[in-house]
Amino acid sequence: MLNLRLCGPIDPPFLRPAVLCTVLLLASCSGDDVAVNEHTFRVETGEDGVPTAVTSMVPKFDGLLMRYEEVVRLHQDEKRPESLLHQAYQYMRGPDGNYYMMDRGNGRVAVFGPDGEYLRSFGREGDGPGEFRSPMLQSVDERGVMIYDSRSRRVVHFGLDGALRDTYSNPRISGTVLRMNLEGELLVVMGYRSERRPDMSGSTWYIMTVMTTAGDTLGSVASGQTFQPAPVRIEGGSMIGLREHYSPYAMITHCPGYGILAEDGSSPEFVLYDFRCRPLKRFRLEMETRPVTEEDRETVRAYYRRRLEEEGEDERSRRLVEVELEHASFADTMPFYQSLSMDRFGYFWVYPPGDLMTSDPDAVQRIRLLSPEGEYLGDVELPRGLVGGSHPYLCTRTEDPVTWDYDYIVYRLVSAVPGFTYP
Repeated sequence: MLNLRLCGPIDPPFLRPAVLCTVLLLASCSGDDVAVNEHTFRVETGEDGVPTAVTSMVPKFDGLLMRYEEVVRLHQDEKRPESLLHQAYQYMRGPDGNYYMMDRGNGRVAVFGPDGEYLRSFGREGDGPGEFRSPMLQSVDERGVMIYDSRSRRVVHFGLDGALRDTYSNPRISGTVLRMNLEGELLVVMGYRSERRPDMSGSTWYIMTVMTTAGDTLGSVASGQTFQPAPVRIEGGSMIGLREHYSPYAMITHCPGYGILAEDGSSPEFVLYDFRCRPLKRFRLEMETRPVTEEDRETVRAYYRRRLEEEGEDERSRRLVEVELEHASFADTMPFYQSLSMDRFGYFWVYPPGDLMTSDPDAVQRIRLLSPEGEYLGDVELPRGLVGGSHPYLCTRTEDPVTWDYDYIVYRLVSAVPGFTYP
């Protein structure tokens, strides 16, 4: 089974911990004996005039399309305490070639040069200008560095040199705000609403609102209002709740420079909207669910047995684990996919169902790559220890088993299949 450490950037607290989502993947492969498959791909135009790309999920190319090559390791020097990172969970490479780390533990953005040497930092904890309490790195590009502070509910905009440029307060929108970002002179605000019934069924939907920085609303897009039963379901006892495994959910995401990508979680179809919230094109993926096997069920049970062993003599913690195990039940099938994203070159990345909780941490994780037209090209593998990034760069984190220090490694995505090129 896959151990997908990435969720989309839209996970609310009751689903799964959000990790930066918009990052991608691959290990290594040989380009030998690669063939081009014959696969279904067509474009239809509906009554509304919006073109729909339809593709079977048979890859165009055999073998892995791309691999990641190590570029540099970020140098943390004990003799230079300012270079040390603490809880650095997000990373992006800037147009200047520097590497920007969201160093949450130290309340700042740390900048490393192309050679991996520490350069400087900016930002700090607080509520004043250029300060933040609970920062999320949103983007690093020619306009500068965008950070969303979820506690103060505002975007803090720095230049690449670290100088504060502006602060955008959270506009009035309905629902719970997850993040904001700047698109030209517009604010793109992501929020969600949800409904739950006593039997733990219900629905969740997400809303993307596009506004001017002055607060005028230009339009909004909502994801589908759907909620699917999870193959593993836990409720009851002293801890009433729901654990989801292999569960899709309604999602929506901001694709910088392109628009807003939305799908409803129950159908393998998604729509790209412009920043006036008008549909540009649709994609329909012809995919099949796969049965939940006895091996899947045993993997979940084994996870709980390991947890019981790890709890040792802690009776209260052991009882909570036992309650979950007693109330676990299983659905019959897994859904189409977990989520998808769009990179800055217009390619689409489809994340297959993954399990944050029970899978083998050493399992190879593959993502499906679609062309900007919606054609399924092939798979890419995700390196372990992902921290974050933006295509074609990403950063992973490895832990020294002796010192428990973290080593941050930057990779670049390169083609591995003859005849296939990626920007």
